[in-house]
Amino acid sequence: MKYPASYGYAKRMKSLAMDGEEMALVESTFETDMFSQYALPDCYVPHMQIDVTGETRVTECVHKKLLSSIPLTSHEFTFTAQFLMKFSCEYNAPSGVLNYNMQAAYHATREEYADAWRSAAVMECVSVCFLNEGTEYLLEGNNKAASHYASLAYCFEQHITCNLRKERLTMSWAKMNELYFDPDEHTLVSFFKKRISCSCLDSKYKEVKSLKKLGICYNFNCPHPGRKVERSLTKCCSLCRRVNYCSRECQVENWKMHSLHCPRFVERDVAAMAGS
Repeated sequence: MKYPASYGYAKRMKSLAMDGEEMALVESTFETDMFSQYALPDCYVPHMQIDVTGETRVTECVHKKLLSSIPLTSHEFTFTAQFLMKFSCEYNAPSGVLNYNMQAAYHATREEYADAWRSAAVMECVSVCFLNEGTEYLLEGNNKAASHYASLAYCFEQHITCNLRKERLTMSWAKMNELYFDPDEHTLVSFFKKRISCSCLDSKYKEVKSLKKLGICYNFNCPHPGRKVERSLTKCCSLCRRVNYCSRECQVENWKMHSLHCPRFVERDVAAMAGS
């Protein structure tokens, strides 16, 4: 969908337009479904679907007003809402592995809403919408729903940082997985607290800040409960830097499976670095 030049949208989009090689990088980002390549922790319980009504749950808190700082016209906000509705519907559709439809939602919107995917402002607006929803669920004590919205918000943040602004080479899939797969309370509360402008989570953060932040070991046979271990003790793959392990033993044991993907990730990163 494209806006008339009178909205001033086309002019801004032109400055953000990607060439063929850049768009190919975005394609490869969302073609790589890192969520589906690793077995779930034993304690994992499937997430709820995301809200597709377009109605915000926030009624009084100032963190809702984060949207006012994003430079979009009223027409562009309407466009963003339409994109969000389409994305959410496709994301919630029944699927295979993990019922996590990031790929499906991307493919369903990449042509009709190509301008949205290429606009840092639109993507930021979408991310903020997910942050608002997640914050409300967290305040209600629904950590499961909050973690779901956190992973989505972070995914769009990473898209902006890596693919649009090119401030980082690759998306941090390890952190995205940690947010999605039942994160500890310290990790979850800290994620939202750093991204909202209000003090809504201050008291909750004080309650959980003494808890250890946990990371996920990507070895299916990791002996730790839920394959989770104190994050500061984990080490990432030195080649692709996309997966973490709790020990050298777990990394060696998992190499046969990880080696199927690792070289491809490295090749993509080298190509991206060469094009930057």
